[in-house]
Amino acid sequence: MRRIPRLHATRTKAEISFWDESGFRADAVHGKTWGARAHTPVVQVPGQRQSLSAASAISSKGAFWFATYAGALTGPLFVDLLRRMMRRHREDPLLPPCIEFFKPHLSHLL
Repeated sequence: MRRIPRLHATRTKAEISFWDESGFRADAVHGKTWGARAHTPVVQVPGQRQSLSAASAISSKGAFWFATYAGALTGPLFVDLLRRMMRRHREDPLLPPCIEFFKPHLSHLL
């Protein structure tokens, strides 16, 4: 971590959080199977895939926040999730301000 955000966080007594998002998908596992000689085995697979996306943030002090959502992370959804995460800092005057760090996704860099 660079020194400037850490110094700023120290001066403002801010909490540093690290944000990441991930997608989970339940696919059928197509692997090797066995059957009687000269009879091709038939493997039943579900026709519907299930998926779930999640965003989470963890602070340098151990606080954890997460949210789940359907589909891809779009710009408006990202802003909504960030506002929801920051809401707890606005509503509770005892919580310090928050500085967020985001891990860049490879598709954002290309």
